[in-house]
Amino acid sequence: MKIIGHLVCQNGVAEIMKAIDSVYPIVDEYYIVDGGSTDGTWQVLKRFQDAYNLTLFKNKFKNLREQRNFLLDKTEYNNWVVTIDQDEKFSSTTSKRLRDFIHRIDVKEYKKRLPISVTLPLLNLMLNPLTMRNDNCYNTNKIFYYDKGLRFSEEYHCRVSYDKNDWDYHQIEAPLGMAVLHYARLDKKRYDDWEKDKHRREYKKEEWDINAKTVDVDVLWT
Repeated sequence: MKIIGHLVCQNGVAEIMKAIDSVYPIVDEYYIVDGGSTDGTWQVLKRFQDAYNLTLFKNKFKNLREQRNFLLDKTEYNNWVVTIDQDEKFSSTTSKRLRDFIHRIDVKEYKKRLPISVTLPLLNLMLNPLTMRNDNCYNTNKIFYYDKGLRFSEEYHCRVSYDKNDWDYHQIEAPLGMAVLHYARLDKKRYDDWEKDKHRREYKKEEWDINAKTVDVDVLWT
C-alpha cells in the first residue's frame, strides 16, 4: 500500500514549493496537475521534478473538483491519498510523523462503506503568523484511503464520497501537533475581506490561541 501525494496548481509560483516540500517526506509518489499557469509555475515544477520525484500533468482548469478527480483517475485503488492546496503546507510535526501514522491504520477494521479519512486542524494564517486566525476547523478531505467509487464533489470546497449527498466518514483524528497551515497568500486584500465577515470576527481569540498551541510555532515563520 502506497501513499500518493496530490496537488492541483494554478499560477502558484510564489507558494508551490513550500507545499511540495512539506508533503514530500510523507509520500511514495507525488502527482501534480497544472491547469495552465502563466506565471512560471510549470517551469518551477519541471526544474524540481527529479529532485522531488514528481509526476506532472497538464489539464485545462475548469474547477477544483475536475482537477482533483483527474488526479484520482491517475491513481491506483487501495492506496492512501494526501492532498493539500498550493497555498498550504503541513506543520513540521505532520511532515515528520504522518507517514508512520498512516501505515499503522488497518483499513480492514472499517466495515461500513464510508470514506476512511484522517482529520487534522486547518489553521488560517493571515498577513503574518502573529495575526493567525483559526476557525477551529477540522478537515476531512486532505488525507483519505482511496478505493473504488470514491470521487470528489462540489466545485470548490471539494469533498470525497461514494454518494455526493452523503458526507459521513470514518474519521481518524491525527495526533496532537499535526495540522495544515493555510497561508492565504498572506495577502492584505484577503485579510481585509476576512475581517469584513461578521461571523468570523465574532470568534473568541482565546479559542484561536488554544488550537494554535497544538502546532509547532516555529514552523509558522518558515
